[in-house]
Amino acid sequence: MKSWKLMLGMFTSLVVLGGLCAAAIPHGDLEEIMEKGFKKGGLRHQISTEIDKDKPNWTDIQKKSKELATMCDKMCKEKQPHGEAESWKKLTESLAKQASSLTSAADKKDLANAKTAITKINGSCKECHDAHRP
Repeated sequence: MKSWKLMLGMFTSLVVLGGLCAAAIPHGDLEEIMEKGFKKGGLRHQISTEIDKDKPNWTDIQKKSKELATMCDKMCKEKQPHGEAESWKKLTESLAKQASSLTSAADKKDLANAKTAITKINGSCKECHDAHRP
């Protein structure tokens, strides 16, 4: 009977301690940024789809590109989930620069430069994931 109570007490302590440790570890916004910004159906995909139309909705592209640029700036401040910090810095800053270029092109309704920027953004996923996705 004593060993059963002891085991139950130890188990309860581990559960409570595990919960406290999990709460103490900051999760950051990276998962949310990836979900809303970069996954299929996210802002990146929506912008790409709109830019490919014969008559893009520039108001929509302008709004979404600004939101994507904000997410990219936030991503630069996140800690890399895996891999080298210097690589993370280089890749996220490059992504943020392209997002800024996209916003600038969208504000000017410059289709050629908007396509160039979104193409570079779309092409950046694999390199970053290879280096930093756990």
